[in-house]
Amino acid sequence: MSEQRHWALKQVLFSGVLDELQGHFAKMQVLYMPIKGAYLIAAGLADRIPCRRIWDVDILVREADLDAVAKYFAPIPGVTVRKSYAQSEWPFETELWYRYSDADVPLEIHGRLNFAWRFLLPTDMLFANGKQITSHMLVPRAEHALLILTCHCFVHIAFELPESVFDEIGVIAGQPDFSWERFFDDAAKTGIMPFVYWVLCLYEIRTGNRVPFTKRPWYGRALARILSYETYLAMPRMVRRLVLEAPVMRSRAGMVAYVFPRMAGKLLSSLHRTRR
Repeated sequence: MSEQRHWALKQVLFSGVLDELQGHFAKMQVLYMPIKGAYLIAAGLADRIPCRRIWDVDILVREADLDAVAKYFAPIPGVTVRKSYAQSEWPFETELWYRYSDADVPLEIHGRLNFAWRFLLPTDMLFANGKQITSHMLVPRAEHALLILTCHCFVHIAFELPESVFDEIGVIAGQPDFSWERFFDDAAKTGIMPFVYWVLCLYEIRTGNRVPFTKRPWYGRALARILSYETYLAMPRMVRRLVLEAPVMRSRAGMVAYVFPRMAGKLLSSLHRTRR
C-alpha cells in the first residue's frame, strides 16, 4: 500500500474514532484536545497534506484529569491498556488499544506534552486558548498547533524529521486566523527557540516560502545553512541528539536529574541479576 493510500485510509478510520470519543468524554464531563495528526483530522486540515505518516490518535487532557480518564477507559470492552502512565517512564501519558470498526487503533492520552526540562508548553495554556468544536472537544489555537508540531519534532529529532513536516507547517500557518507574531511570542517561552528557528529556516529553504520572523534568527539561519536537511538525514542518531537536542533543551540540569537516577537504577538492577 502506498503511503498516500495509507494516509487517506487512516484519515477515515481516525475520524470515526474521534467522533466516538466525543461520547466518552461527554460522559466523563472532561475536556479533551486532539493533537498532532489527530488535530489535522479534527480541524479539517488533513486533506490539504498530500501524505503524512500517522500511527495513533493523540489526545491531550488536563494533567489533573489523566488519572480519571485512564481509569474510565481501562475496563471498557474492546480497550486494552498498552502502557499505563503509572508504569511508564513518561508518567504523563497512557497508551491504549481502542477497538473501532474491527480495528485495534493505538490511542495515546497525554496529561502534558513532555518533560518541562525538555521544553515548556503548558497544558493549561493550550486549553485556555483552544477553540471549542463540540461540547467537550477543543482544538489548539493555530499558533499552538504549530508549536506542538515543532516541539514534537524536537522530542523525536534523533529518530526522524519527515519531509511531510514542511507541508504541515505550511497548512497550519496558512489558516486565516494564524498570526506569526503570536506564534513567536509563545515560542519564546518554550526554552528551545534555536531549534524552532532551525526548523522554520529549513522550511523556508525547502519550500521557498518566507517566514516573517519578528527577530533576526541568526542562529537558526546559520545552523540551517551548515546543517541542511540532507546533512541531517545522513547523520547517525547519536550525533543528531548531541548536535540538535542536548545543546538546545530547556534545562540540561533537569535532564541529568531525571535520567541519571534511572540509569543508575537500571545498572544496579542489571548487576543484581548478574550476581544471581
